[in-house]
Amino acid sequence: MSRYDERRLLDHARALADPPSVRRDPNSPGHAAAIAYLEAVLRSEGLAPFDGSSHRHEFVARRDGAQLTNLVARVRGRRAAQPLFLLGAHFDHLPTSPGADDNAAAVAIVVEAARRLREDPPAHDVAIALYDAEEPPYFRTSDMGSMRFYHEVLAAREERVALPIVLDLCGHDVEDGELAESVMVMGLERSRALRASFDRHLEHGLALRPIPVPNGITGDVSDYHTFRVMGHPFVFLTCGRWSHYHRESDTVDRLRPGKMAAIAAYAERLLRAADAALVHDAGSLDIDGDLTTSWPWFAARLAPLIGGGLSTIEELVLGYRPLMRRIDPGGWGNSYTLADVLRV
Repeated sequence: MSRYDERRLLDHARALADPPSVRRDPNSPGHAAAIAYLEAVLRSEGLAPFDGSSHRHEFVARRDGAQLTNLVARVRGRRAAQPLFLLGAHFDHLPTSPGADDNAAAVAIVVEAARRLREDPPAHDVAIALYDAEEPPYFRTSDMGSMRFYHEVLAAREERVALPIVLDLCGHDVEDGELAESVMVMGLERSRALRASFDRHLEHGLALRPIPVPNGITGDVSDYHTFRVMGHPFVFLTCGRWSHYHRESDTVDRLRPGKMAAIAAYAERLLRAADAALVHDAGSLDIDGDLTTSWPWFAARLAPLIGGGLSTIEELVLGYRPLMRRIDPGGWGNSYTLADVLRV
């Protein structure tokens, strides 16, 4: 895998979340400063505006009239513009926290991965999306930045999306020491091609421990929500919530730049593997299943972590709860039922 510069990653995170008194909630000075900084970075890295005119896609929140801005660039592919890949993370945050891990670290990862992709483009175009308005009160509403981008830009331009890759909470070690180097990989239940790619390219030779997690167990917790609802396959990378989530203590000095570099390399590898699969077999990333058809694959990979027999989907779902509590003590998916999982 490509090696990523830890200093550059940390510098981006620091520009967004340091000093800790600077916040990125909409309409705040920190929010405006973050937009200006990220736009300048996209320009300096030679990343062209997604629509050819401006990196900024500005919109007004229907809920409260807030002025919001997605920042989107396009990496031109070597062979075809469409279907395109998306690599994205949200840059906004709440006024209660500096938001270093949530989500300055992931934004830094996306920006550095974009630089690498521009230097060595994949076959297909890649949209580099830095979303606004992911946090409450916009979360999973029609004002969510990723949702506005989907409907007002992608759908309006009739852009075909092959695979969105979303990152959130990617700057910290999992607090359970045995799982410190892990990263959760969500969304694989929807595509046999993605699971096959994971087996061939995304599980070995890593400085990380990728743990495949069925999204039905956690529910939608970030910007991939829009794409799942609209019927697209997706991949979500996250280290889960930790004890500093949404708190004053989510500061840059607590980030782990080595893990950020490893996740950046992993995200790049994931995108390139999916791009190669699409070149080899057009349409191969299309949705062709769910957890009811893919649970044996998850059971085989989670058995070493869960322990015991996982001979049914019920056993997989029940056995996963204690593992989730180790990875994500903040609560994602800790109270699900089998009916909840299958409904999603």
